[in-house]
Amino acid sequence: MLIDFHCHVYMADFDADRPAVLARARSAGLCALIAVGYDLPSSRQAIGLAEQESDVYACVAIHPHHAADLTPAALAQLEALASHPKAIGIGEIGLDYYRNLSPREAQEDAFRAQLRLARNACRAFGIDLGGGNA
Repeated sequence: MLIDFHCHVYMADFDADRPAVLARARSAGLCALIAVGYDLPSSRQAIGLAEQESDVYACVAIHPHHAADLTPAALAQLEALASHPKAIGIGEIGLDYYRNLSPREAQEDAFRAQLRLARNACRAFGIDLGGGNA
């Protein structure tokens, strides 16, 4: 069983041939694809594609490059996206101190907020990951 755990096939680059790309992936033996968001618009697109394709699922997130955009309102929107039945994870998240496209403090705050979101999503499924300081 093969799963593509990280793709962006929802992007405009694939608009012209998305059905063919998905067909080739299936023909190659992929049984599922995980479309990964990196900001609110791409997270919405990932969910949208997942709604259209039975074997596509979504991860939603604010990437460290966009961490400065994670306002309380944006976090609430991300939380709503994460509750979608086809959303299976929170990501791409983390810290990127190499490119530093968002201030370190914003990256750290966004990372912690999204870790809390992931922990709460797990708890909604009856999975307790413990306390932690995130």
